[in-house]
Amino acid sequence: MDDSPEIYENMAKALAVLTAWNESGDGDLSLADRTTMGYLDSQPDPDGKVREAINLISGLVSLSGRMLLQLAQSLEVTEDELLRIMGQRIAYRP
Repeated sequence: MDDSPEIYENMAKALAVLTAWNESGDGDLSLADRTTMGYLDSQPDPDGKVREAINLISGLVSLSGRMLLQLAQSLEVTEDELLRIMGQRIAYRP
């Protein structure tokens, strides 16, 4: 597991985006969009924006993976089983 300072910075940004998503409620993504765009717009050039987008994706993946591990442990199931359950719920959503 990567414990570099950069990954923690990326996870902190990802947590800010998820917090904005949670605060928006009712499927409104405008606050999460504004938070994400705030990070991207902080970069002056297109290459910097791409790097920042990659950092945000990396942070979301790392944060989600850690949350998956914790949830699987608390439910006493494997990570694979939990992903399968989540996949089924997403795939069969009306």
